[in-house]
Amino acid sequence: MTAAWPKRITAVGEVLVSLQAPAGAALATAREWTVRIAGAEANFAVAFARAGGQARICTAVGVDPPGDRVATELAGHGLDLTHLHRDPSRPTALMLNERSAGERTVHYYRSGSAASAITVEQVLASADGAVVLSGVTLAVCADLRDRFAALLAGLVEAGVPLLLDLNLRPSLGHVEQVVAALRAAAPYSLAVFAGRDEATAVFGSDAAEAHSELVLKDGPAGSWVNGVHIPAVPITVVDPVGAGDAFAGSYSGLRACGVPPVPSARVAARVAARVVATPGDLDGLPTPDEIAAWRRLVSA
Repeated sequence: MTAAWPKRITAVGEVLVSLQAPAGAALATAREWTVRIAGAEANFAVAFARAGGQARICTAVGVDPPGDRVATELAGHGLDLTHLHRDPSRPTALMLNERSAGERTVHYYRSGSAASAITVEQVLASADGAVVLSGVTLAVCADLRDRFAALLAGLVEAGVPLLLDLNLRPSLGHVEQVVAALRAAAPYSLAVFAGRDEATAVFGSDAAEAHSELVLKDGPAGSWVNGVHIPAVPITVVDPVGAGDAFAGSYSGLRACGVPPVPSARVAARVAARVVATPGDLDGLPTPDEIAAWRRLVSA
């Protein structure tokens, strides 16, 4: 798909409250837990905004204290919460985390969550700019998965492009439906972000020809933008979760500001490195001024 990159996005997905034990401590014995928020689409949206764009989030939380926490923190990051729904009959999703030696163990409590009940109609009503979708959202949200043809048709009719982050998570189930939806969405996407293995799982051997702008992410091995290799920035890993979301969000924000693909990826690699060097998904995101300085550096 060839189209201008809008400076606004609507990120669709679940935002969770994250409770994390101190580094090296077990959840069962830790006397204190750190409270944060988490979720791939929220991470993407905040990174997009830091890179110069404007971001709205379409999500749902319960009418409960965790839902209050999500709303407060998302607002603090400058996101448009016009389409954050409060569901009185379902809880906000939770995740518990243990971290040791640069690895994180996560326990999810998201079955029956408010966000799992996001509807096609809610997404279409919220769509502004480009819509960010991922395999996680399609696995978690039954209505979006089961009625994906209607969702895609509505977005196409409205002229709304997609930003597609595969984020294929077989542990969440519904793999065949999710893969079919991701394949159907790719031709209408400004860019597709994928790990190497999941790109092959979704598109097969012709992944590079699946859409107009392919961004492959491969952790310490770096990334590939339309076949051009972008080295990763060497860093000591503290917490690897959230780096891919930060890369994709900042890359998209820079592209929306008119930066070409390769310089966008070089800056995004710096953003991802900062995130993995910091606990939590959002704590390490650089400021807009830092991203602007990196943008000038790679452009020079």
